[in-house]
Amino acid sequence: MFSFFSNKEKENLSIIFDIQSGLVRGALILNKGNEPTRVLRVVTRSIPHKSHTNGSYLTKMMLKALSETGEILSLQIKRSPKTIHYVLSSPWVFSQSKTLTLHFEKDTEITDKLVTSFVEEERRRLEEKSKITNSDLSFIEQKIFEIKLNGYKVTTYEGKEARSLDISFAATLSSKKLLNRIHTTINKALHSKSDVCYHSALLLNFLAMRSLVPEKDNFVEMHVHSELTDVVVVKNGLSAHLASFPFGTSTLLRKLESSLKESPETTDSTLHLFIDGKLESAQQEKTNSHIKPILQHWYDEYIKSSEHRDDDLFLPKTVYISSHDYLALFKSVIKENNKMTQVNSFETTSADMHVIFDKTSEYNQLVGMYALALRSMV
Repeated sequence: MFSFFSNKEKENLSIIFDIQSGLVRGALILNKGNEPTRVLRVVTRSIPHKSHTNGSYLTKMMLKALSETGEILSLQIKRSPKTIHYVLSSPWVFSQSKTLTLHFEKDTEITDKLVTSFVEEERRRLEEKSKITNSDLSFIEQKIFEIKLNGYKVTTYEGKEARSLDISFAATLSSKKLLNRIHTTINKALHSKSDVCYHSALLLNFLAMRSLVPEKDNFVEMHVHSELTDVVVVKNGLSAHLASFPFGTSTLLRKLESSLKESPETTDSTLHLFIDGKLESAQQEKTNSHIKPILQHWYDEYIKSSEHRDDDLFLPKTVYISSHDYLALFKSVIKENNKMTQVNSFETTSADMHVIFDKTSEYNQLVGMYALALRSMV
């Protein structure tokens, strides 16, 4: 059987499963010492949608795509990967960020134990609150982003004394039943006893962006996938707000299909011709009249997704946006609504991310960002 690698002690093989609302992507990742991360293989399977997709059907199709992805990757490896990383987008997870501010009556020594105890206490509060609405929800990760002592950001805090402590962190919840089904599906495909880690795609994207654009302290990072759009608002270098709303590329296609009264295939073709400016003038204008209100609805939902929507200054003017389709349309509606906003697509190269995609592997921006974020966490 062909294998991408030999069994060397210092090589660390892992698999990333990127589980979105409209696709499942699997990637074989190889780390070796201080060398750049190598992406050996990328496999993508779409999650088919009905006109009125419900949660049960979506979960069934996601698990089927996950199984197929795992089976294909299993043919390329001779030994179990050290770690399997499940990177989950909405609707499979829910993430929330929070900053704890603590004041002490006198100078107090700050230790790892103290920081951890405060974060764990807050996590228990959030967990109890979530169980009131859904007993199936469980925390799958928490990440501390920044520590401030007496109002000043520090890189090391152990053993230092302070009168005030700020801890910025985020936590992610998911369904225990869903995670068990995901884990069972991959175990059947890989027969693996690898360590398992679960991550929020939103948080990994934030960690990657913080490394890629360290000079940017304020920006919005958006990922438009099939059925939803995920948003991270970064203020002063921190994840100030995490949100998702139910409008993605498939939503756009369905709404335009209904408006034009055309088939999905014809509508998709019309969209791409419109984006490339290849429709006749009259048809271009007619199509624009149908697309514009749909895109405006998407933009309005984006603004509403912010808890601070009454504060015009809350949303930064720099936006980084990714989408597997119709990217130009989503960029254009942001620019039209706010002329002062700088809208960028993710055009970072793999070299910038210190990630090498082998010739046998298709280049994928998000896989590179996840690999960068995971490497920085080690």
